[in-house]
Amino acid sequence: LRHFSSLFLQAHPACLILCLFAKKIQEILDEEKESNSAAFVNLAYRCAYTFRQTDYKGGCNGARIRFLPKADFPGNEGTSETIKKLQVVKDSFPEASWDDIIVLAG
Repeated sequence: LRHFSSLFLQAHPACLILCLFAKKIQEILDEEKESNSAAFVNLAYRCAYTFRQTDYKGGCNGARIRFLPKADFPGNEGTSETIKKLQVVKDSFPEASWDDIIVLAG
């Protein structure tokens, strides 16, 4: 345990933040009676689905799935409810971007 603690303290700050994100998301999963795992994966997939290799636009950058018209695209039903469940993560880590929260949750 002592060895692990010293490694943890030497970790890069970004790694520590990532661990805290993951812990918060896991708390959401643990709180719900019905698992949100599939909903989180679907949200991340739908967010990334719009990426275009032709001009490298779209994808989850900016998390535009939260806004119209992408929120109303066929197949995106239910994503707004999933985003609401992740609001607690955004509230806990206001410096985090929505796209990072969505991708990590997925």
